[in-house]
Amino acid sequence: MSQKYQLAICELFNRSVHGIVENVSSKDVETHYLVNETILPNDIIFNYLDPDDQNLDNLANYVDWRVQRFQSLHPDACHHKYIRNYSNIMTDENIHLPKIVKMITLPGGERVALIKMFWLKCIQRKWREVVRQRNNILQQRTQNNALLYRELHHTWPEDCRTLPSLKGMLHRYR
Repeated sequence: MSQKYQLAICELFNRSVHGIVENVSSKDVETHYLVNETILPNDIIFNYLDPDDQNLDNLANYVDWRVQRFQSLHPDACHHKYIRNYSNIMTDENIHLPKIVKMITLPGGERVALIKMFWLKCIQRKWREVVRQRNNILQQRTQNNALLYRELHHTWPEDCRTLPSLKGMLHRYR
């Protein structure tokens, strides 16, 4: 992996869990993923028999340990200033798996991550929706009344005239 992207374990920054230093911490640190650990791909050795929960050799045990650690926190630490479903996110096992990230150091010295796969997931989610809509429109075009309308007017009916596409899909993320 190049220096531009790294393998890291991240979690959403939470003032109650990670703490904040007045006049030192960056103002927008609460809206970022904090990098807990970076992992070199050559250092990963999966030993599924390793009983140590905090050791990355057994990734399944490690993820369980992190979820249990979060669940054992004080109830005030399970809330986030900006994210409503913070506790659901942090108890999901997938959030604690290593991710490909671009690491950035904020002015306050915090190492935060931009998760590389975020945009890919957004595109995949939108594409699934587009495919579903396209299939519905193609199914409507096979109906007798749509075929008759096309034969008479040389165009499809209004409700099945245009096929959706991915063009302009990222407009709402700007």
